Amino acid sequence: MTTTPQQPPRTATAQDICDELDISNSTLKRYCAIGLPCTRGGRGVPNRFDSAEVASWMKGQGLTGKPHEHRDDTDLNSARLRKENAMAHNWELRNGELERRLIDVDQHLDIVRNIVGVAANQLASLPSAIAPSLVGMNAGEIQDELESQIRLMREGLADESRYTPA
Repeated sequence: MTTTPQQPPRTATAQDICDELDISNSTLKRYCAIGLPCTRGGRGVPNRFDSAEVASWMKGQGLTGKPHEHRDDTDLNSARLRKENAMAHNWELRNGELERRLIDVDQHLDIVRNIVGVAANQLASLPSAIAPSLVGMNAGEIQDELESQIRLMREGLADESRYTPA
């Protein structure tokens, strides 16, 4: 079953984003029109945003920093740019965490094939491995020995460390 990663909670208002990024409301509306991720509120309900998602989108669009500001605000611009990049980085990390919860189908199939292969090899080698020790035993002793060998095989197959992908 394939699932999609959850969207982050979009709880920030347009004013929150404008204040945080020091942009105007009209700039934010323009960004929304060209694809800024938000939950559209509809008539009378404000749009909602996720700060990290906004920063990541702005970084991807090359919209970080303000090239039109005065040169004497260089430290402030640098700080804003670092903040926006850090927020974008945090969003990317959060996305990565969500994606890792999904199972890679090919990796899963490799593990299943490995388990089946090990089980098949162990079952194929069982008769020749225990036949000499069964000579002279009665039916009950043979059954006990077979059950003991099967239990050992099952314990070996249950060892998850054998199937950890590289």
